[in-house]
Amino acid sequence: MQFTTTQALWPVPAAGQVTVAWLNRGNGRTGIVDLTGDYPNLSATVDTGPGEVLTTVFGSVSLASGPLCNSTPATGGITVG
Repeated sequence: MQFTTTQALWPVPAAGQVTVAWLNRGNGRTGIVDLTGDYPNLSATVDTGPGEVLTTVFGSVSLASGPLCNSTPATGGITVG
């Protein structure tokens, strides 16, 4: 499974850190991974195996001119075949 981020709004934040925590309910595999790359295009590929995967994404961004902002965690699920 691949997790990715892209630019959504202007202005593009100067820096950011995004983390994904996941749990495969079918096989018990879990993990926490920091997305890497050239910000704002970050990604990570993880081997969840097949099954229902629950995820939580969280992180922080900072603008060149301003403060650090922490994002509210977002959760979701997907079935991996």
